[in-house]
Amino acid sequence: DLIRRAKGQPNKTGNMRRDTLTHLISLTQSTHPASLKILAADGIQYFFKDFPELEEASINAVYDLCEDQSPMVSMHRSFVRIEGYKALAHMSRAQTKWVKRNADVLLQLLQSGMYLFSITSNVTYVASDEPDEVTVVKQSLLEHLELDPRITLSVLCDQITPLEASSDDEEKGIRDRLRVLVLSFLADEAKHAIARRVTSRSEAEDVLVGELLAAIPKLPPPDVGKIVKEILLVLPSYNTQSRQGKALLRVVLDLARDSLRKALRSSASRQAISFEDTQFYLRLAHILAVERSAAPATDLLAFYLTSLASKMTLQRLSPPNQVLAIGQLADAFRASGRDDTSLGLVTEEETAKVRRQAVDACPILFERLVDIGIADSRTMGACIILLTECVRVSTHFPMYTCYYLHFFVYSETKILHGRSQHTSKLRLHV
Repeated sequence: DLIRRAKGQPNKTGNMRRDTLTHLISLTQSTHPASLKILAADGIQYFFKDFPELEEASINAVYDLCEDQSPMVSMHRSFVRIEGYKALAHMSRAQTKWVKRNADVLLQLLQSGMYLFSITSNVTYVASDEPDEVTVVKQSLLEHLELDPRITLSVLCDQITPLEASSDDEEKGIRDRLRVLVLSFLADEAKHAIARRVTSRSEAEDVLVGELLAAIPKLPPPDVGKIVKEILLVLPSYNTQSRQGKALLRVVLDLARDSLRKALRSSASRQAISFEDTQFYLRLAHILAVERSAAPATDLLAFYLTSLASKMTLQRLSPPNQVLAIGQLADAFRASGRDDTSLGLVTEEETAKVRRQAVDACPILFERLVDIGIADSRTMGACIILLTECVRVSTHFPMYTCYYLHFFVYSETKILHGRSQHTSKLRLHV
Protein backbone atom coordinates (compact mmCIF):
# COMPACT_ATOMS: atom_id res chain seq x y z
CA ASP A 1 0.00 0.00 0.00
CA LEU A 2 2.92 2.35 0.76
CA ILE A 3 4.35 1.77 -2.72
CA ARG A 4 0.96 2.38 -4.34
CA ARG A 5 0.47 5.66 -2.51
CA ALA A 6 4.04 6.82 -3.18
CA LYS A 7 3.69 6.09 -6.90
CA GLY A 8 0.59 8.29 -6.98
CA GLN A 9 2.30 11.32 -5.41
CA PRO A 10 2.39 14.29 -7.83
CA ASN A 11 5.65 15.56 -6.32
CA LYS A 12 8.20 13.14 -7.80
CA THR A 13 10.97 14.28 -5.47
CA GLY A 14 8.88 14.60 -2.32
CA ASN A 15 9.70 13.12 1.06
CA MET A 16 7.17 10.32 0.81
CA ARG A 17 8.72 8.96 -2.38
CA ARG A 18 12.22 9.38 -0.94
CA ASP A 19 11.30 7.57 2.27
CA THR A 20 9.67 4.78 0.29
CA LEU A 21 12.79 4.30 -1.82
CA THR A 22 15.00 4.30 1.28
CA HIS A 23 12.76 1.70 2.90
CA LEU A 24 12.81 -0.50 -0.21
CA ILE A 25 16.60 -0.36 -0.30
CA SER A 26 16.73 -1.50 3.32
CA LEU A 27 14.44 -4.45 2.54
CA THR A 28 17.11 -5.98 0.28
CA GLN A 29 19.27 -6.84 3.31
CA SER A 30 19.72 -10.52 4.09
CA THR A 31 17.74 -10.40 7.36
CA HIS A 32 14.42 -9.80 5.59
CA PRO A 33 12.16 -12.56 4.22
CA ALA A 34 12.05 -13.41 0.51
CA SER A 35 8.61 -11.83 0.01
CA LEU A 36 9.88 -8.40 1.10
CA LYS A 37 13.02 -8.70 -1.04
CA ILE A 38 10.88 -9.51 -4.07
CA LEU A 39 8.70 -6.49 -3.25
CA ALA A 40 11.83 -4.32 -3.13
CA ALA A 41 13.10 -5.67 -6.46
CA ASP A 42 9.87 -4.67 -8.13
CA GLY A 43 9.43 -1.33 -6.38
CA ILE A 44 12.84 0.35 -6.58
CA GLN A 45 12.52 0.91 -10.33
CA TYR A 46 9.67 3.41 -9.84
CA PHE A 47 11.56 5.84 -7.63
CA PHE A 48 15.34 5.65 -8.01
CA LYS A 49 15.74 7.92 -11.05
CA ASP A 50 14.10 10.85 -9.24
CA PHE A 51 16.78 10.82 -6.52
CA PRO A 52 20.25 10.94 -8.13
CA GLU A 53 21.95 10.81 -4.73
CA LEU A 54 20.28 7.43 -4.09
CA GLU A 55 20.81 5.89 -7.54
CA GLU A 56 24.05 4.15 -6.63
CA ALA A 57 22.57 2.69 -3.46
CA SER A 58 19.50 1.57 -5.41
CA ILE A 59 21.56 -0.19 -8.07
CA ASN A 60 23.78 -1.89 -5.49
CA ALA A 61 20.70 -3.05 -3.59
CA VAL A 62 19.40 -4.78 -6.70
CA TYR A 63 22.84 -6.30 -7.32
CA ASP A 64 22.63 -7.76 -3.80
CA LEU A 65 19.34 -9.38 -4.74
CA CYS A 66 20.87 -10.84 -7.91
CA GLU A 67 23.37 -12.81 -5.82
CA ASP A 68 21.15 -13.45 -2.81
CA GLN A 69 22.41 -16.38 -0.73
CA SER A 70 20.59 -15.71 2.54
CA PRO A 71 19.62 -18.73 4.70
CA MET A 72 16.20 -19.67 3.38
CA VAL A 73 14.64 -22.36 1.24
CA SER A 74 16.65 -22.73 -1.98
CA MET A 75 13.56 -22.14 -4.11
CA HIS A 76 12.96 -18.79 -2.39
CA ARG A 77 16.57 -17.71 -2.99
CA SER A 78 16.10 -18.46 -6.65
CA PHE A 79 12.91 -16.40 -6.77
CA VAL A 80 14.69 -13.45 -5.18
CA ARG A 81 17.58 -13.61 -7.65
CA ILE A 82 15.22 -13.92 -10.61
CA GLU A 83 13.34 -10.78 -9.54
CA GLY A 84 16.70 -9.03 -9.25
CA TYR A 85 17.62 -9.98 -12.83
CA LYS A 86 14.31 -8.61 -14.06
CA ALA A 87 14.77 -5.42 -12.05
CA LEU A 88 18.04 -4.65 -13.85
CA ALA A 89 16.23 -4.47 -17.17
CA HIS A 90 13.53 -2.25 -15.67
CA MET A 91 16.12 0.12 -14.21
CA SER A 92 18.08 0.34 -17.47
CA ARG A 93 14.86 1.17 -19.28
CA ALA A 94 14.04 3.86 -16.73
CA GLN A 95 17.56 5.33 -16.81
CA THR A 96 19.56 4.34 -19.90
CA LYS A 97 22.87 5.53 -18.46
CA TRP A 98 22.90 2.26 -16.49
CA VAL A 99 22.68 0.04 -19.59
CA LYS A 100 26.41 -0.63 -19.84
CA ARG A 101 26.99 -1.40 -16.18
CA ASN A 102 23.88 -3.52 -15.83
CA ALA A 103 24.63 -5.43 -19.03
CA ASP A 104 28.09 -6.19 -17.69
CA VAL A 105 26.61 -7.49 -14.44
CA LEU A 106 24.10 -9.63 -16.32
CA LEU A 107 26.94 -11.03 -18.39
CA GLN A 108 28.71 -12.15 -15.23
CA LEU A 109 25.43 -13.60 -13.98
CA LEU A 110 25.06 -15.54 -17.24
CA GLN A 111 27.27 -18.10 -15.55
CA SER A 112 24.55 -18.82 -12.98
CA GLY A 113 23.90 -22.23 -14.51
CA MET A 114 27.39 -23.32 -13.39
CA TYR A 115 28.30 -21.00 -10.56
CA LEU A 116 27.57 -17.57 -9.16
CA PHE A 117 30.01 -14.68 -9.36
CA SER A 118 30.04 -12.14 -6.56
CA ILE A 119 29.72 -8.74 -8.22
CA THR A 120 31.12 -6.78 -5.32
CA SER A 121 33.89 -9.08 -4.05
CA ASN A 122 34.95 -10.89 -7.26
CA VAL A 123 34.57 -14.21 -5.44
CA THR A 124 33.29 -17.24 -7.35
CA TYR A 125 31.33 -19.92 -5.54
CA VAL A 126 29.55 -23.02 -6.79
CA ALA A 127 25.78 -22.95 -7.04
CA SER A 128 23.16 -25.50 -7.94
CA ASP A 129 22.16 -25.73 -11.55
CA GLU A 130 19.34 -23.21 -12.06
CA PRO A 131 18.23 -23.27 -15.70
CA ASP A 132 15.29 -20.97 -14.93
CA GLU A 133 17.71 -18.33 -13.66
CA VAL A 134 19.85 -18.56 -16.78
CA THR A 135 16.75 -18.12 -18.93
CA VAL A 136 15.76 -14.94 -17.08
CA VAL A 137 19.31 -13.55 -17.26
CA LYS A 138 19.34 -14.11 -21.01
CA GLN A 139 15.94 -12.47 -21.38
CA SER A 140 17.17 -9.45 -19.42
CA LEU A 141 20.25 -9.27 -21.65
CA LEU A 142 17.99 -9.38 -24.70
CA GLU A 143 16.03 -6.43 -23.31
CA HIS A 144 19.30 -4.52 -22.94
CA LEU A 145 20.17 -5.44 -26.53
CA GLU A 146 16.86 -3.96 -27.64
CA LEU A 147 17.42 -0.83 -25.51
CA ASP A 148 20.92 -0.05 -26.76
CA PRO A 149 22.45 -2.61 -29.15
CA ARG A 150 25.72 -0.72 -29.57
CA ILE A 151 26.58 -0.58 -25.87
CA THR A 152 25.26 -4.06 -25.06
CA LEU A 153 27.15 -5.69 -27.93
CA SER A 154 30.30 -3.87 -26.86
CA VAL A 155 29.95 -5.30 -23.35
CA LEU A 156 29.38 -8.81 -24.70
CA CYS A 157 32.25 -8.68 -27.18
CA ASP A 158 34.66 -7.46 -24.50
CA GLN A 159 34.49 -10.96 -23.01
CA ILE A 160 35.33 -12.83 -26.22
CA THR A 161 39.04 -12.03 -26.57
CA PRO A 162 41.23 -14.32 -24.40
CA LEU A 163 43.20 -12.74 -21.58
CA GLU A 164 46.96 -12.30 -21.82
CA ALA A 165 49.10 -15.33 -21.02
CA SER A 166 50.41 -13.56 -17.92
CA SER A 167 46.92 -13.34 -16.39
CA ASP A 168 45.85 -15.43 -13.41
CA ASP A 169 44.78 -18.99 -14.32
CA GLU A 170 41.43 -18.61 -12.57
CA GLU A 171 40.72 -15.37 -14.42
CA LYS A 172 41.63 -17.00 -17.72
CA GLY A 173 39.33 -19.90 -16.92
CA ILE A 174 36.44 -17.55 -16.16
CA ARG A 175 37.05 -15.64 -19.40
CA ASP A 176 37.16 -18.88 -21.41
CA ARG A 177 33.84 -20.02 -19.95
CA LEU A 178 32.30 -16.62 -20.51
CA ARG A 179 33.45 -16.63 -24.13
CA VAL A 180 31.67 -19.92 -24.76
CA LEU A 181 28.49 -18.57 -23.16
CA VAL A 182 28.63 -15.25 -25.01
CA LEU A 183 29.19 -16.84 -28.42
CA SER A 184 26.37 -19.28 -27.79
CA PHE A 185 24.10 -16.43 -26.68
CA LEU A 186 24.91 -14.30 -29.75
CA ALA A 187 24.42 -17.21 -32.13
CA ASP A 188 21.23 -18.56 -30.57
CA GLU A 189 19.05 -16.50 -28.21
CA ALA A 190 20.20 -13.10 -29.53
CA LYS A 191 20.03 -14.03 -33.19
CA HIS A 192 16.61 -12.52 -33.87
CA ALA A 193 17.28 -9.40 -31.78
CA ILE A 194 20.51 -8.83 -33.70
CA ALA A 195 18.66 -9.25 -37.00
CA ARG A 196 16.17 -6.56 -35.91
CA ARG A 197 18.48 -4.07 -34.23
CA VAL A 198 21.83 -4.45 -35.99
CA THR A 199 21.16 -2.89 -39.37
CA SER A 200 23.62 -2.51 -42.21
CA ARG A 201 26.23 0.24 -41.62
CA SER A 202 24.84 1.06 -38.18
CA GLU A 203 26.97 1.86 -35.14
CA ALA A 204 25.87 -1.43 -33.59
CA GLU A 205 27.09 -3.36 -36.63
CA ASP A 206 30.40 -1.51 -36.62
CA VAL A 207 30.91 -2.47 -32.97
CA LEU A 208 29.94 -6.11 -33.45
CA VAL A 209 31.96 -6.62 -36.64
CA GLY A 210 34.96 -4.65 -35.43
CA GLU A 211 35.18 -6.43 -32.07
CA LEU A 212 34.75 -9.89 -33.60
CA LEU A 213 37.29 -9.31 -36.37
CA ALA A 214 39.80 -8.15 -33.76
CA ALA A 215 39.14 -11.24 -31.62
CA ILE A 216 39.21 -13.88 -34.38
CA PRO A 217 43.02 -14.12 -34.76
CA LYS A 218 43.34 -14.94 -31.05
CA LEU A 219 40.67 -17.66 -30.91
CA PRO A 220 40.76 -21.43 -31.54
CA PRO A 221 39.27 -22.74 -34.82
CA PRO A 222 35.90 -23.87 -33.36
CA ASP A 223 35.21 -20.39 -31.98
CA VAL A 224 36.27 -18.79 -35.27
CA GLY A 225 33.88 -21.07 -37.14
CA LYS A 226 30.99 -20.18 -34.84
CA ILE A 227 31.65 -16.45 -35.20
CA VAL A 228 31.87 -16.59 -39.00
CA LYS A 229 29.04 -18.99 -39.79
CA GLU A 230 26.54 -18.36 -36.99
CA ILE A 231 27.02 -14.69 -36.10
CA LEU A 232 28.65 -12.60 -38.84
CA LEU A 233 27.13 -14.29 -41.89
CA VAL A 234 23.68 -13.68 -40.39
CA LEU A 235 24.19 -9.91 -40.67
CA PRO A 236 22.68 -8.16 -43.72
CA SER A 237 26.04 -6.71 -44.77
CA TYR A 238 27.22 -10.21 -45.65
CA ASN A 239 24.32 -11.00 -47.98
CA THR A 240 26.31 -9.64 -50.93
CA GLN A 241 29.91 -8.67 -51.61
CA SER A 242 30.85 -5.89 -49.22
CA ARG A 243 33.79 -4.23 -47.53
CA GLN A 244 32.89 -6.16 -44.37
CA GLY A 245 33.03 -9.43 -46.29
CA LYS A 246 36.36 -8.53 -47.85
CA ALA A 247 37.80 -7.65 -44.43
CA LEU A 248 36.54 -10.89 -42.90
CA LEU A 249 37.99 -12.91 -45.79
CA ARG A 250 41.35 -11.23 -45.27
CA VAL A 251 41.35 -12.15 -41.57
CA VAL A 252 40.44 -15.78 -42.32
CA LEU A 253 43.06 -16.07 -45.07
CA ASP A 254 45.70 -14.64 -42.74
CA LEU A 255 44.90 -17.46 -40.33
CA ALA A 256 45.08 -20.01 -43.15
CA ARG A 257 48.45 -18.62 -44.25
CA ASP A 258 49.88 -18.69 -40.73
CA SER A 259 48.59 -22.22 -40.19
CA LEU A 260 50.11 -23.42 -43.46
CA ARG A 261 53.48 -21.84 -42.72
CA LYS A 262 53.53 -23.39 -39.27
CA ALA A 263 52.73 -26.82 -40.71
CA LEU A 264 55.43 -26.51 -43.36
CA ARG A 265 58.02 -25.54 -40.75
CA SER A 266 57.10 -28.22 -38.24
CA SER A 267 57.30 -31.31 -40.48
CA ALA A 268 60.18 -32.97 -42.28
CA SER A 269 60.62 -31.99 -45.92
CA ARG A 270 59.52 -35.39 -47.24
CA GLN A 271 56.57 -35.87 -44.91
CA ALA A 272 52.99 -34.86 -45.64
CA ILE A 273 52.13 -31.86 -43.50
CA SER A 274 49.17 -31.53 -41.17
CA PHE A 275 46.53 -29.71 -43.21
CA GLU A 276 43.56 -29.88 -40.85
CA ASP A 277 43.66 -26.35 -39.44
CA THR A 278 44.58 -24.77 -42.77
CA GLN A 279 41.74 -26.60 -44.47
CA PHE A 280 39.36 -25.47 -41.72
CA TYR A 281 40.10 -21.83 -42.50
CA LEU A 282 40.03 -22.42 -46.25
CA ARG A 283 36.59 -23.96 -45.87
CA LEU A 284 35.39 -20.80 -44.12
CA ALA A 285 36.95 -18.70 -46.89
CA HIS A 286 35.17 -20.89 -49.46
CA ILE A 287 31.83 -20.25 -47.75
CA LEU A 288 32.51 -16.51 -47.73
CA ALA A 289 33.76 -16.00 -51.27
CA VAL A 290 32.28 -18.88 -53.27
CA GLU A 291 29.09 -20.11 -51.62
CA ARG A 292 27.81 -16.85 -50.13
CA SER A 293 29.55 -14.37 -52.48
CA ALA A 294 30.10 -12.10 -49.47
CA ALA A 295 33.69 -11.33 -50.51
CA PRO A 296 35.58 -11.14 -53.82
CA ALA A 297 36.57 -14.62 -54.99
CA THR A 298 39.52 -12.95 -56.72
CA ASP A 299 41.10 -12.46 -53.29
CA LEU A 300 40.64 -16.14 -52.47
CA LEU A 301 42.03 -17.23 -55.84
CA ALA A 302 45.07 -15.00 -55.33
CA PHE A 303 45.70 -16.68 -51.98
CA TYR A 304 45.66 -20.14 -53.54
CA LEU A 305 48.02 -19.07 -56.30
CA THR A 306 50.57 -17.46 -53.97
CA SER A 307 50.37 -19.90 -51.05
CA LEU A 308 49.36 -23.33 -52.34
CA ALA A 309 49.65 -23.66 -56.11
CA SER A 310 53.39 -24.24 -56.38
CA LYS A 311 54.53 -27.78 -57.12
CA MET A 312 56.77 -27.80 -54.05
CA THR A 313 53.94 -26.86 -51.69
CA LEU A 314 51.38 -29.19 -53.24
CA GLN A 315 53.78 -32.12 -52.92
CA ARG A 316 53.94 -31.50 -49.17
CA LEU A 317 50.22 -32.31 -48.92
CA SER A 318 48.81 -35.82 -48.80
CA PRO A 319 47.25 -36.93 -52.13
CA PRO A 320 43.64 -36.46 -50.92
CA ASN A 321 44.51 -32.98 -49.61
CA GLN A 322 46.16 -32.08 -52.92
CA VAL A 323 42.95 -32.99 -54.74
CA LEU A 324 40.94 -31.02 -52.17
CA ALA A 325 43.12 -27.92 -52.49
CA ILE A 326 43.12 -28.01 -56.30
CA GLY A 327 39.36 -28.48 -56.34
CA GLN A 328 38.86 -25.47 -54.07
CA LEU A 329 41.23 -23.43 -56.22
CA ALA A 330 39.14 -24.39 -59.24
CA ASP A 331 35.96 -23.25 -57.46
CA ALA A 332 37.59 -19.91 -56.63
CA PHE A 333 38.78 -19.59 -60.25
CA ARG A 334 35.23 -20.02 -61.52
CA ALA A 335 33.72 -17.71 -58.87
CA SER A 336 36.25 -14.96 -59.63
CA GLY A 337 34.63 -14.55 -63.04
CA ARG A 338 31.45 -13.44 -61.27
CA ASP A 339 33.03 -10.76 -59.06
CA ASP A 340 31.21 -7.43 -59.23
CA THR A 341 33.99 -4.95 -59.98
CA SER A 342 31.54 -2.03 -59.85
CA LEU A 343 31.53 -2.24 -56.04
CA GLY A 344 35.15 -1.09 -55.86
CA LEU A 345 36.27 -4.09 -53.80
CA VAL A 346 38.40 -5.39 -56.65
CA THR A 347 39.16 -3.85 -60.05
CA GLU A 348 38.72 -5.41 -63.46
CA GLU A 349 42.49 -5.23 -63.93
CA GLU A 350 43.14 -7.09 -60.66
CA THR A 351 40.65 -9.81 -61.51
CA ALA A 352 42.02 -10.22 -65.04
CA LYS A 353 45.60 -10.41 -63.75
CA VAL A 354 44.80 -13.06 -61.13
CA ARG A 355 42.80 -15.13 -63.63
CA ARG A 356 45.74 -15.06 -66.07
CA GLN A 357 47.99 -16.25 -63.26
CA ALA A 358 45.55 -19.09 -62.63
CA VAL A 359 45.85 -20.17 -66.27
CA ASP A 360 49.64 -20.17 -65.91
CA ALA A 361 49.34 -22.39 -62.83
CA CYS A 362 47.11 -24.98 -64.50
CA PRO A 363 49.93 -27.14 -65.96
CA ILE A 364 51.24 -27.78 -62.44
CA LEU A 365 47.74 -28.52 -61.19
CA PHE A 366 47.00 -31.01 -63.97
CA GLU A 367 50.39 -32.65 -63.51
CA ARG A 368 49.74 -33.14 -59.80
CA LEU A 369 46.33 -34.67 -60.47
CA VAL A 370 47.83 -37.11 -62.97
CA ASP A 371 50.67 -38.09 -60.64
CA ILE A 372 48.28 -38.60 -57.72
CA GLY A 373 46.17 -41.00 -59.76
CA ILE A 374 42.90 -40.47 -57.91
CA ALA A 375 40.00 -40.76 -60.33
CA ASP A 376 36.71 -39.60 -58.87
CA SER A 377 34.02 -37.00 -59.52
CA ARG A 378 35.87 -34.37 -57.48
CA THR A 379 39.07 -34.75 -59.53
CA MET A 380 37.30 -34.73 -62.86
CA GLY A 381 35.05 -31.88 -61.78
CA ALA A 382 38.08 -29.78 -60.88
CA CYS A 383 39.63 -30.51 -64.27
CA ILE A 384 36.47 -29.50 -66.10
CA ILE A 385 36.22 -26.23 -64.15
CA LEU A 386 39.88 -25.40 -64.73
CA LEU A 387 39.63 -26.12 -68.45
CA THR A 388 36.42 -24.10 -68.80
CA GLU A 389 37.89 -21.09 -67.03
CA CYS A 390 41.12 -21.33 -69.04
CA VAL A 391 39.09 -21.13 -72.23
CA ARG A 392 37.25 -18.08 -70.87
CA VAL A 393 40.58 -16.33 -70.38
CA SER A 394 40.85 -16.62 -74.15
CA THR A 395 43.70 -14.16 -74.63
CA HIS A 396 45.90 -16.05 -72.22
CA PHE A 397 45.58 -19.76 -72.97
CA PRO A 398 49.08 -21.13 -73.62
CA MET A 399 49.62 -24.27 -75.64
CA TYR A 400 51.30 -26.09 -72.77
CA THR A 401 47.98 -26.06 -70.94
CA CYS A 402 46.42 -27.86 -73.88
CA TYR A 403 49.31 -30.31 -73.81
CA TYR A 404 48.69 -31.24 -70.20
CA LEU A 405 44.97 -31.58 -70.79
CA HIS A 406 45.67 -33.93 -73.66
CA PHE A 407 48.13 -35.83 -71.51
CA PHE A 408 45.63 -36.07 -68.68
CA VAL A 409 42.81 -37.44 -70.82
CA TYR A 410 44.63 -39.80 -73.14
CA SER A 411 47.52 -41.14 -71.10
CA GLU A 412 47.40 -44.78 -70.10
CA THR A 413 47.95 -44.05 -66.43
CA LYS A 414 45.84 -45.70 -63.77
CA ILE A 415 43.81 -42.54 -63.27
CA LEU A 416 41.87 -43.29 -66.45
CA HIS A 417 41.57 -47.04 -66.12
CA GLY A 418 37.93 -48.05 -65.85
CA ARG A 419 36.73 -44.42 -65.57
CA SER A 420 35.04 -43.99 -68.91
CA GLN A 421 32.12 -42.02 -67.46
CA HIS A 422 34.40 -39.36 -65.98
CA THR A 423 36.82 -39.20 -68.89
CA SER A 424 34.09 -38.92 -71.49
CA LYS A 425 32.88 -35.73 -69.79
CA LEU A 426 36.39 -34.34 -69.81
CA ARG A 427 36.97 -35.29 -73.45
CA LEU A 428 33.73 -33.50 -74.30
CA HIS A 429 35.08 -30.29 -72.71
CA VAL A 430 38.42 -30.68 -74.48
